[in-house]
Amino acid sequence: MYDLRDMALTCKFKGAQNERSQIRASLSPDGKHIVCGSEDHFIYIWTTADLPSSLSVRKDRNDSWQRLRGHSACVTVAIFAPRPQLFLNLLEQRRGGDDRAEQSKPCKNISDRQIHGDVIISADLNGSIRIFVNRTKIKAGSSNFFPTD
Repeated sequence: MYDLRDMALTCKFKGAQNERSQIRASLSPDGKHIVCGSEDHFIYIWTTADLPSSLSVRKDRNDSWQRLRGHSACVTVAIFAPRPQLFLNLLEQRRGGDDRAEQSKPCKNISDRQIHGDVIISADLNGSIRIFVNRTKIKAGSSNFFPTD
């Protein structure tokens, strides 16, 4: 990540494999996360928030990442949905959610969005498109993102 004011390198985000492709990373709508596809068939997610100062790591490196396996080919694009609540409302209606009044409420601020989760959309070289939903329930030892199939 570069600071556009002086073009100085601010932080390197490591993890994704990108040797032969032109795969771009993108920011979440709130700017707190970066997502990127990879040639190793995974989707990588990094946080842009500062790490606790008690950790003995270089501040210009970010080796902490989460990866999602969702494709059988090189993941060429991965983005956060800019308005995830629209998709989450449709998904809930499709599944027959009981709380119709809650579904129709628009997302008013960032904290509301975090309560409902994030949505990542990805595609691979074979043309497969996958949608991952970050559910608010945390499972120990696994990713919080799940495909919508």
